[in-house]
This record gives sequence, C-alpha cells and structure tokens, in this order.
Amino acid sequence: MALTISLVALTLSTPGPPAAQASAGGSPPDVVTMVDSTGASWTIEVPTTTRRDSGPTASVPATTGSGDLADLVGAELYPVLPPEVARALAPEERQAGTRSVIGADDRTRITKVTSDPYVQMPLLTYAKPGGDRFMCTGWLYDNRTLATAAHCLSDGEGTWYSGYEVYFGADGSSAYARCGYNVQAAPVGWDGVAGSPHDWGILVLNCNAGDVLGHLGYKSLSTAPSGNWSVTGYPSDKVSSTSGYTMWTHSGPVTAADAARWHYQIDTHGGQSGAPVWRLEAGTSCGNCAIGIHVAGPLNPTPTSQNTGVRITATVFEALSAYARAYP
Repeated sequence: MALTISLVALTLSTPGPPAAQASAGGSPPDVVTMVDSTGASWTIEVPTTTRRDSGPTASVPATTGSGDLADLVGAELYPVLPPEVARALAPEERQAGTRSVIGADDRTRITKVTSDPYVQMPLLTYAKPGGDRFMCTGWLYDNRTLATAAHCLSDGEGTWYSGYEVYFGADGSSAYARCGYNVQAAPVGWDGVAGSPHDWGILVLNCNAGDVLGHLGYKSLSTAPSGNWSVTGYPSDKVSSTSGYTMWTHSGPVTAADAARWHYQIDTHGGQSGAPVWRLEAGTSCGNCAIGIHVAGPLNPTPTSQNTGVRITATVFEALSAYARAYP
C-alpha cells in the first residue's frame, strides 16, 4: 500500500553547495520539484544565501546498523532469488557504437555481500507494463529510503513501474533479506532519457533496512573530486542460470564533470544502473560515502569513452534528505 506525503510544498534550510560553473550540462537549479507514485508533488528549495565557494558543503554520515536480523521489520529473511531476469534495463546497450566496459574488463566480484557496506547496495527487480521483469541496483542512504536511477522507476511519461523486490546481500540464488516498497519518486524534468541530469530517484521501502543493515553516507561536492571512486552493483551480463546474481565492482577516477553529472572510466554494465559512485572516506564522518548515482554508459556525442553518474548536487542532496525525513 502506498503512503501519501501530506505536504505539497516544503522549503528546506540545510546548507547546500555553491552553484556549479556554467558548462555544457547547464547550471543546477536552486529548486527541485519531486513527483511520486502517490500523485504528490513536492517542491524543495536550496537557499542560495547559504552556498559556499568550494569543497563539500553538505554531508550525511554512514551508519553500520544493529546487524541483528531479528530487528528487521517488514522483510523476508533468507529468500530464494527469482529465476534469471529476462532482460535488464540497460541504457548503455542502446547507445550505438559504445560500450560500458571500457577496454579490458577490470571488474572484480564481491563475495562478502552481507558485509558493510556491500549489504547496503541491494539488487532491485521489478516489472514494466506487459509483465517483463528487469533489474537495477540501488543504495540505502537512510532507514527506509533507497537511491537509484529514475529509469529504474518510471518511463518519464507518467507510468511508474511495479512489483519491486529489493534483495539485500544477494549472491547466487539466495539473499540475506528481501523488502518491498511503498513509494517511488523522481524529479520533475525526468523524461525517460537515460543518462540525463534528471535520471535519479528514490524508492521508499516497507522495511527498516537502514536501522539493521546500516546505510551509506552521502555528500554534495562543488568540484570534481580527486582519487579513485567505485561503482558497485549487479551487472546483467554476469547473471546466469548457473551462477545466479553476483555483485561486481570497479574503481577509477572521475575524469570529467558537468553541472549535473560525473563521467568516469569505471567499468559497468546494464543492471548496475542506480548503483552508488562511492568510496571509503577514511577519517571523515561520511565514511563509506556516495557522491553520485550511476545511470548510463557513454553518452553521445561526448564523452564517448566514459560512463556516467548523476552528481549529488545541492538539490539532489536536499531531495534525498527530505524524503528520508518524511519516511523515517
């Protein structure tokens, strides 16, 4: 059963990052309006007077959770995974002449899928109209809220997908726990074009997964970060009738950016849409910290040799935080 947000408009006062410099991707707005599967419309504002000139300006710390599955309310424990999903929603494969594995395939398999932070990056399966099932990845960022790609939630033309099954610690034919969902949300402007600046969204769960399993931290950045970052999730090319579903990861630097997206030469594949762009920020409260949401392979016309994630800008940060507060 879907929950309904009672607020139609909300203005938030949490500090956000400064306006990004103008680029081919355009400048991020100071306001984002979210629509969700309940029919609610929610306007969230980032006050420009609180923006600063550089560096991280907003951050939510990672948590580890209680670790006691007896505390997990609303979930099924140790479920058997469904048969191999017929197709994965793979925008990378719809881009002519591009690949999401760039050069040699350097992805490595994650086997400790029930350990922090990997247990916080679940496999999503869901149905599109007609009944075919698809797969994506998501990541917990609070108790009941999961970030993912908008193209994993709706077609951008008013049709919300359905039948979500969220598998934590999925490996082979089994998982640690399975949750359902209550609400899907995406920003106004999401038009169904995978890899666009609006290709991000939120899935509200029907269980208290974050309290038990913990969640990633996340932060907004005003400039491209240094060092290596990872994209970790469930690629569809690694799914088979013999090995089932397996988690894979690869790391590399952010090599380009526009106002709304990161670009990187990190190997990915369809099914990893919605995965976090993250790393361990040792010595900081953000901890296992996400700065983006992986959404697509190389985009045309440029950059053609890099994969793409939506940045956690000030507006994305505020929207994530607002839904976490609305669904604690």
